Amino acid sequence: MVNKQFVKKIENGFVIKTNKGTLKFVNNNSDENYIQYEFEGTFQFYHNFDLIKVTEYNGEYYFLISKESGKKYKLNGFPIFSSDYKYFATVNIPYTDEKQIIEIYSYDFDKISLIKKLENISEHFIFRIVCINISFVFVEDNNKQIFKIKID
Repeated sequence: MVNKQFVKKIENGFVIKTNKGTLKFVNNNSDENYIQYEFEGTFQFYHNFDLIKVTEYNGEYYFLISKESGKKYKLNGFPIFSSDYKYFATVNIPYTDEKQIIEIYSYDFDKISLIKKLENISEHFIFRIVCINISFVFVEDNNKQIFKIKID
């Protein structure tokens, strides 16, 4: 992740520039429509992507935004990329009545595709993704144990 050179602060939020225009993110602190945006940084490989963390009243997720196309990809957690940048995985932090889900994506220049969704993965709470390759996702659970999950 690199600096915030294309992020401009505005009152109660920020805007980011893409090759297709400017995207605006405005925080709302009201009880009924609470939402907070945080610029996490820019990934620089093949094409540049900005990562935005979104926190709502009952949960959080991320947007991965293509600097080239301006397209926003909604992710259930922070993306962890394979060493060749062809794949990445996310895991959500489930809130009330939610399942924990690992999502596996393929990445091909400016195109991101969901290729697998793994639900009911473990009886343990998965704390984070450690690494990913084409066949396995390595995760750490809440007891600091690392194990692998096969991607079929």
